Amino acid sequence: MASPNNTRSANALLDRLRQTPLRRGSIPKGRMRLKHEMSSAVEVEGVPAALAQRIAFQLVFKFTDAELGDRDVWTALGRQLQQETSRLRTHVGLVDRQIVTALLKASASQVEEFLEELRTADRAIARTILNAALEAAEPLVAGRRYLAAYRDVTRQLETIDPTVARTLANATFTTGAPGKKAVEAFVGQYNAVMVGLVSSGVETHVARMLAGLSGFRGPFGQRRHSP
Repeated sequence: MASPNNTRSANALLDRLRQTPLRRGSIPKGRMRLKHEMSSAVEVEGVPAALAQRIAFQLVFKFTDAELGDRDVWTALGRQLQQETSRLRTHVGLVDRQIVTALLKASASQVEEFLEELRTADRAIARTILNAALEAAEPLVAGRRYLAAYRDVTRQLETIDPTVARTLANATFTTGAPGKKAVEAFVGQYNAVMVGLVSSGVETHVARMLAGLSGFRGPFGQRRHSP
């Protein structure tokens, strides 16, 4: 069992790691052995190999040898990460790829609490926002921004067709142009599909329903524009 001091040191390292942006680049050759020893100590505690390696890389990149402590601290670090990994799998339903991305930037409790925050705001879109936010440099900040953008797009689209407002607004998270540009792009696509369907003899109410389906808009638009 890790001593209280080692556990405190490990938690402090994780907290400090997550407070600053992820670093990119190459570790000096002289510190590669340190990274390997640290990742091995973390992984043996049941942490996914990819997470152990990326955590060790960031720690060695950001902190001095004195700040990193010894193998006992790294073992405590591995146990903490194993617990956080298990929590995200069980309570949040994340897969390992998402867990690796998440735990480099936030603790398991932060991710779980944020998902509850999103569910309270809008349960239907909470998971979509969380998945998108985990890929951002600052997941919590980005997720709140995505939620605000989603609500803004929905409000604008409600004036056009309330039945498809939420479906179109979901696309905000896969576009590089949220807000006004997203509305213009998706409304244009929606209208193009509507016109194409109606001109093909599809009843208006059916065309409206089909145009609201994101999976239908893409293939239909491609067929419409094919030579």
